[in-house]
Amino acid sequence: MKKIIVTNSHYSYLWDIINDYDDNDILLCADGLNNYKFKHNTFIYDSTLNYVRRLIQILSNIDDEFIMLFSDVDILLNINKDVVDCYKNMMIDNNLDRISFGVFNKNKDVIEKNGLLITSINNVEDNHFFTPYDYTPSIYRRSALLQLCQSFPDETYPTFETNENVQNYVNEHFKFYAIQKSDKINLVYHRGFVYSSDLLSLHITVKGKLLNFDYYYDLKEKLLEIISKYNLKLEMTEEQRFISKNEI
Repeated sequence: MKKIIVTNSHYSYLWDIINDYDDNDILLCADGLNNYKFKHNTFIYDSTLNYVRRLIQILSNIDDEFIMLFSDVDILLNINKDVVDCYKNMMIDNNLDRISFGVFNKNKDVIEKNGLLITSINNVEDNHFFTPYDYTPSIYRRSALLQLCQSFPDETYPTFETNENVQNYVNEHFKFYAIQKSDKINLVYHRGFVYSSDLLSLHITVKGKLLNFDYYYDLKEKLLEIISKYNLKLEMTEEQRFISKNEI
């Protein structure tokens, strides 16, 4: 399944990391490459567009109906192909529009396949993620995500996932699911999020800055390893807000 990674040149400090991803099915979408030589396929979007119109342009130029969507700041640590294929089949079999890689413990309209569980995140509240739509890495039915974007084309990156009208629209028109906590998966906590070790990413910066290292919890050592390996010169945020582990 194609992995769509959306970036822009302001975050080029992450490009060496992305370029090291050992994957032949990545489409890197950027506003320009600044002579950077990516080994992945690339797509140049119109930098004058707002965030949602950029997504519309990207999605309109993809033929695959099922895709994985990532932001550049979500550093890919492990994407288990067999697990992805299982979740994709669950989407096909049950006419689902999204499976978020975030882990929930809602037990709502649960679906099981090969021991893996997913739960509906329509019309639920959560302490970890915006629901039912947010920027958490996910598998999408491309046509559904495109419809959502086309319905709210003026939204910006800060407003799209926080707009109550967007969330209500998703609840009314789509079937959005996420991973359900179970004994089958190993939980990984960082920055108040919880993921499965099978589908794991590290949300490395917020507005280009690092958080207090302790807030990366289970991924703190991995973060420090990445910083050292790629010689990242990143500022620490001055925000003092405490981020709890939020165990489920």
